Amino acid sequence: MSNTSVVSSTAATAAVTATPPLSVPQRAGARLQFGDRFSVASEVEATPAGLLAVGGMVGAALLGSAFIVWAARR
Repeated sequence: MSNTSVVSSTAATAAVTATPPLSVPQRAGARLQFGDRFSVASEVEATPAGLLAVGGMVGAALLGSAFIVWAARR
């Protein structure tokens, strides 16, 4: 006898239409108030893939500046 497995159509559809975890946007917001006259509100929306890209760019900038400082001290 052969061993076959059957996948239901709803499971197969869910697997095809599921959004990748790195493309689900995340939101954050902040509000600052100083006294009665000044307040600032901010909101940002980014995907985890975007946050990884920003982290890579910041890391590259820090490594580049460390190399420039090292070269300047020589």
